[in-house]
Amino acid sequence: GERLLYVDTDSCKHLGEVDFTRYNEEQKKKALASGLYATDKHGVTHYSGVYEEDGEFKEFITLGAKKYAYVDTSGELHLTLAGVGKKQGAAALIAAGGLDAFKPGFVFHNCGKTASIYNDGHFGELEIDGHKLDITRNVTIKEKDYTLDITEDYESLIKESKQFLYKMEKLLQTTKI
Repeated sequence: GERLLYVDTDSCKHLGEVDFTRYNEEQKKKALASGLYATDKHGVTHYSGVYEEDGEFKEFITLGAKKYAYVDTSGELHLTLAGVGKKQGAAALIAAGGLDAFKPGFVFHNCGKTASIYNDGHFGELEIDGHKLDITRNVTIKEKDYTLDITEDYESLIKESKQFLYKMEKLLQTTKI
């Protein structure tokens, strides 16, 4: 049967076959009527509200919104993690053992996450190669590590979902239809 695994603002991951044809047709009509569509650099037009197939996966794991990884049917690992580059992050995860490493406490190093540091003071003059440089207020953008975590609410939701599914499976096994 179908099972919903994950939903965020632009992603929906599920098990089983789900036919979005009728829903997508309605959404496309609404998008065309309101002008909520755009054509990408590859010439493909995308319509607001329409489910687009992302492909199939063999394994999927999530720790929260915009925080998931999966292995597609060809064995390629994909990562969606807000603030971490998809390619660098996936490579770091692969180097650490793949999806098994995707758990709270895992640290992504040099994977595109940055932090802005605001320096509001006046730091004086420096002389560099015979030139005077007055260092005033500035912003420094530096690479930042990203440590995976999970919120208490999301962890609770996952645990409750597992308990519910376990109870439903037991009920189905003991119920004659």
